[in-house]
Amino acid sequence: MDEEDIHEIVEGILNGDELYKDLNLKPLMPFFEEEDCDKIFRKLIIESNGGYAHNISSVAPFVSEECYLA
Repeated sequence: MDEEDIHEIVEGILNGDELYKDLNLKPLMPFFEEEDCDKIFRKLIIESNGGYAHNISSVAPFVSEECYLA
């Protein structure tokens, strides 16, 4: 996967694209930028996981300290 592929996945998740609803994000999180991890985490909290195939606690280790404090 290159940076463009990763960016496409992040944008799809943030835009609620159905293609990514069943995607398990946990193995992908280390490849995302910290800022993108924060955005995904916030989205999952707001949308109560948004139907994704994982829980918020699997995403939490990749979130910045600033995101937790916000």
